[in-house]
Amino acid sequence: MSIGRHVLSISALIVILFALGSWSAPNAPDHQQAARSRIALIVAIGDYGTDTGYSSINSLNDVPLVMAGLEAQGFRREDIFVLPQEEATVEGIGAAFQTHLIDRARPGDIAVFHYSGHGHRITDNGSDEPDGYDEVLVPVDAPNIRQAPAGYAGERHLRDDDLGAMITRLRERLTSTGELLVTIDACFSGSATRAQQVLGVRGVMEPIGPPAGGRTGRDEAGGFFEQGPATTRGVGDDLAPYVVISASRHDQLNFEMRTDDGTVVGPLSYALGRTLSRMQGLGSPTYRMLFEEIKGVMAGKVRLQEPQVEGDLDRKIFNGEFVTQEPYFDVVSHVGRDVVIEGGHLHGIFEGSTVEFHEQRTVNPAAVAAVARGTVRSAGSITAEIELDAASERSLDNLLAFVTEYSFPSMGVSVWISDVVQPDVAVRLGAEVSEISALSIADARATADLVIDTMTSEDGPGTGVVVRTATDYGVIGGPYAATAVDEIVERARLFSLNGYLRNLGTGSKAAVGFSARLEFVPARSQPDHPLGCVPDERRRGIYAKAGGGVALRSIDPDQDPESDWAWYKLRIHNQGDSVFYATVLDLMPDGTIAQLFPHQEARGADNQVQPGTTYEVPLCYFAIPPLGQEVLKLMATASPVSFESVVTQAGLRRDSGGTTLDPLEQFGATLPRTRNSGQGSSTFTVNEITLTILPRAGDGR
Repeated sequence: MSIGRHVLSISALIVILFALGSWSAPNAPDHQQAARSRIALIVAIGDYGTDTGYSSINSLNDVPLVMAGLEAQGFRREDIFVLPQEEATVEGIGAAFQTHLIDRARPGDIAVFHYSGHGHRITDNGSDEPDGYDEVLVPVDAPNIRQAPAGYAGERHLRDDDLGAMITRLRERLTSTGELLVTIDACFSGSATRAQQVLGVRGVMEPIGPPAGGRTGRDEAGGFFEQGPATTRGVGDDLAPYVVISASRHDQLNFEMRTDDGTVVGPLSYALGRTLSRMQGLGSPTYRMLFEEIKGVMAGKVRLQEPQVEGDLDRKIFNGEFVTQEPYFDVVSHVGRDVVIEGGHLHGIFEGSTVEFHEQRTVNPAAVAAVARGTVRSAGSITAEIELDAASERSLDNLLAFVTEYSFPSMGVSVWISDVVQPDVAVRLGAEVSEISALSIADARATADLVIDTMTSEDGPGTGVVVRTATDYGVIGGPYAATAVDEIVERARLFSLNGYLRNLGTGSKAAVGFSARLEFVPARSQPDHPLGCVPDERRRGIYAKAGGGVALRSIDPDQDPESDWAWYKLRIHNQGDSVFYATVLDLMPDGTIAQLFPHQEARGADNQVQPGTTYEVPLCYFAIPPLGQEVLKLMATASPVSFESVVTQAGLRRDSGGTTLDPLEQFGATLPRTRNSGQGSSTFTVNEITLTILPRAGDGR
């Protein structure tokens, strides 16, 4: 069973923004680790010639910082190649990347690419950039806007698309058993003026040339790499995982800083090198933990920018092993017994929920003691106020907030436990269901929404307990072991949360906040296109469903990718006068919740949509089971919001006595400032598309 509508392809680019490294415990490698080579390429450009128009910066000072961090994590100095800056032209960078990374990479190896230098934007030479500009790295001989000759098309700059293609080839060489780490200490756009700067800035605000194709020119997308899942067209599926840490948001400049001894360096290089060098005693931390450490170091040095992260964050650094990270929320403020966290109704947090506060590196809050504990007193759309059980002398500002017991409003989902379930298991299931306010025990099977039953021969091979929808008796969860009561009830709870999100905004008297619209765009498969499909308005009639909505016929992409009934794209329209951040959730017929846009692992602001503009999501989608009614929900918010806890919640969330709420009752409330957004976040609205997923053509169902 798929967890979401497959995202097929997106440009062959992946990584940068300004990316990241990673670590493991080099003093105790296992046998698998010992056989994995670690290779790195560092490109640092500081002395730009006066004829280029770019100012000289202090990038060469970054090299020893990054090298020290890599060496502390088991990289041999002879395997770290530093490209001389005078050779750092487009051709030189490409040749070094090929020779020292791609050619040397073997399956299972770890490769690192680090860049320190200027970043810029230039007229897009394709159609993949919503703002009409490509992001570029600035080689040593590249001309700035006033030095660029007439008709200059970016030949001396290294475009994001070109570097993305190089990185894809490297990921193919490394395979899914390897790792790719890319760190870029530069910036690609910003909103400050150079008059505000004391130290240097790594980037230039004014782009080279006009935006392509009549597009806005506003910096609507993320930085260098806007990457979805690793499934792409035209390249193999066996690609190395990656992580990306950016030095700043896409709309911020990257300011240089001084170390304690007065040396001027790049903030990401400093934080990365320092963090890697001192992480040896922490066992096997994850990339997510690494980012939190880097964020903390940078916060003490540069206050006008916020690092960003995306990629496979819940893997151990330089190890590859996946770790199940329990969802957590950032702390916005802490005063006395009052704490505000960056999570609210949109994340399933309601009044009465229990919250624990843990150290930065916590993976599972149930395994360690909490620093503090409290109860949600009030919640808005994306923030919640917690009253601590007892005052904490320690500041909780830099800790992680975990919701350990969820309290939900009544969502009207009734559960019938079949007589064929073992009596002792049925008793335990009934007790667990009764503790969750989102669920109730049905009086009879005929009045139930869900049925907890056992596998039958019609379900396929296997035995165990399953969760079914009462309407069509389709399996939405399982099979589970009879002892996995928590998992069974959690599946039912997530089904209720799916229903809650479906009803979000239904019946509201007026739109709240922005004017946002999600548009379904019919498409057709085109394997030779970078995205795998192209819009095709002629097919709109094929998809139209009587009575409204859209009907799609599910496909097996390996057998019938050319189906006229399956492919589509999405456009997001900002018809108001305020910028918003767009998230598209996929509420599937079986109760599963997935995130279609932006990529779930993206931590940047690449989902920003400017007022009066339309953004076509650079992804292709096609329909697959489960069958039934599916809702694509556009969430438009005033600041970036992570829906990770909604999409990937794990473990049973027990009820704490929540009361019935109108879904939009508190969404318009004035909310505190959030740490990540730096602005108030009370404005919020939703828009949706309803899809009906039909069986494959000729399926006979």
